[in-house]
Amino acid sequence: MAIRRLLPALCFAGIACLSARPGFSQTDTPFVSLFNGTDLTGWSVKTAGTTITNFATITDGYIHLESPGGAGWLWLYSDKPYTDFVLKLKFTAPSGNQGNSGVNFRSFWDPADQGGFLNGPQVDIYTYNNWRTGCILDMTKNSQKWYFPSLPDWNIAKSNVTTPAGWKFNYFPDWNDLEIQVKGMNIKTIVNGVPFASFNGEGILNDALHKGKNVGSTGYLALQAHAEEKVVINFKDIKIFDQSTVSIRPSSRPSARERRPTGLAGPAEAYTLEGRRIAAPAQGAAAGCGLVVVKQAGARRLQAVIR
Repeated sequence: MAIRRLLPALCFAGIACLSARPGFSQTDTPFVSLFNGTDLTGWSVKTAGTTITNFATITDGYIHLESPGGAGWLWLYSDKPYTDFVLKLKFTAPSGNQGNSGVNFRSFWDPADQGGFLNGPQVDIYTYNNWRTGCILDMTKNSQKWYFPSLPDWNIAKSNVTTPAGWKFNYFPDWNDLEIQVKGMNIKTIVNGVPFASFNGEGILNDALHKGKNVGSTGYLALQAHAEEKVVINFKDIKIFDQSTVSIRPSSRPSARERRPTGLAGPAEAYTLEGRRIAAPAQGAAAGCGLVVVKQAGARRLQAVIR
């Protein structure tokens, strides 16, 4: 029989990533929205080699990015850095060669780098060669290459990428779902519900080069508009499960109740550390799913359940 312990773990009032913020919709705990649907609160515009600053607008409740191409790099940059997280968002763009974009993570915009540049890894989005969407590359100077697939530089061909069964790409007005999972040096992407890229950046994202540029191990998120190509792309439903703030603190002296292999009393919601909702542990049920975060109805704190 599996042995479970209920550990007092996370103070409900003190964990920002698991509580709603005013003006931001909270649709699926433990995710928190990063876009309120009305303005760019929580984001700022960063550029490289251009004076354009109005490329990001709000249209019909989504973020609309548009640049003419050839005008330099443009990024919508998060106000907060993140280390370990699960990021979910929706995006759409017209068909054709005008959707060269991406989602930077663990990145840093350095105003002293040739007038401003965003170093760090990125998950690619590209409407023309849509098979690139979900691949992982590095924007960091002196390390600009594809990580998934593993290539020596930014050159990539369709023959380098094998899309899995069920993989698909939608064009405007239909939306795509993109999920980015970042834990330690492991990066995974899911495109429209289909697992795609997987990359272990140990010894790469945490090497001297990346540490020197303050990227790779932690950093900011950014929505990109490519420097050389016209970009028209929309984003919405941007939300994050910030795992960096989730720490499990076991009780030094568990009670007899905590030591008993019993389940949860009353209604409860359970989530994996990847942020996926699962069935709550049942009273006396045996399972082997490891560690889950539980929010119990009426409780003032969250619990970690080890089974």
